[in-house]
Amino acid sequence: MRVYSAKLKLEVVAKRPEAFLAELKHHREKGIHVFVDNSNVFYGAQSVDGYRDVTLRINYARVASVVEMQRNAKTRFVGGSHGASERSKQWKRCWESSGYKCVSLPVSECKEHGVDEVIQNEARKCINKTYRTRQTLVLVTGDGNANEGKATFPELVLEALPKDWNVEIWAWKSSLNKVYMNIAEKYKSR
Repeated sequence: MRVYSAKLKLEVVAKRPEAFLAELKHHREKGIHVFVDNSNVFYGAQSVDGYRDVTLRINYARVASVVEMQRNAKTRFVGGSHGASERSKQWKRCWESSGYKCVSLPVSECKEHGVDEVIQNEARKCINKTYRTRQTLVLVTGDGNANEGKATFPELVLEALPKDWNVEIWAWKSSLNKVYMNIAEKYKSR
């Protein structure tokens, strides 16, 4: 399993660009299935040295481009939430313009409800299908929380790995839960 944070991946690429380019060429030919937790991407980007910089904005098309790396994205899905204003729904249009199917659930009591479950259910549909070649599950979230006893992203990763899926986690360093590092250590031969 590969755990990616923007900084860690750039350090590896800078040290051995030829290995990265060879790996990229190989992976471009295989299918990837991308699932994005929009809130984790947005709030993770705004977290700088333990403080939240609310002026930071995300270029969602650029995030999609970096994560997909010109590979064959067979599935593109984003889950997120919105408030009452039209402005809180702008993220959805941005992802859709990059070819992503989006589901946005309303925020209630200043909290997201059900977004993680929607993303995980869509991802499970993919990992439970049969493919001729090894596929790659790409999760764009660092969320590893217990989720109040409901299904979690780490559990999804642990479901995919025994089914011979490659798994990539893309997250901002500030929002990457340490549970993914533990999983990566356990599956480092993959």
